[in-house]
Amino acid sequence: MIRPPSMLADCTRDQIVLILGPVLVSILLVALYLGGFRPVPWPALLMVVVLINLAGDVAFAMKSERGVQRGLTGLCNDVVGKRVIAESDFFRGDVSCQGTVLLGGERWRAVCDRPAAAGESLGVTERRGLTLLVS
Repeated sequence: MIRPPSMLADCTRDQIVLILGPVLVSILLVALYLGGFRPVPWPALLMVVVLINLAGDVAFAMKSERGVQRGLTGLCNDVVGKRVIAESDFFRGDVSCQGTVLLGGERWRAVCDRPAAAGESLGVTERRGLTLLVS
């Protein structure tokens, strides 16, 4: 059976706490206010509830952003050390030799430190965006 994706399925335990924590604190504050505990007028209470939830949202966003940045670093280096096949000849351009290579059945732009012939096996030394540095 295929299940639809859930937002919570991609969240870590810390992120779930950052989502539910402020909501639960807000519910508790409103329940106390409705139960007769009124240290501040309701507009002030409303402002506190909004600020608590805003702080939770900001913390969640910061936590999620750090996870994305770590993920991108991993993705950039996942091809380093792999062998590729030059699909085209690498001709000297302005500074380096440029051409295309095949990696996992996909065509990539590549930069090499020397001219290379089509069909030659090369190794990936670095990835910069969608360009591979090979030698």
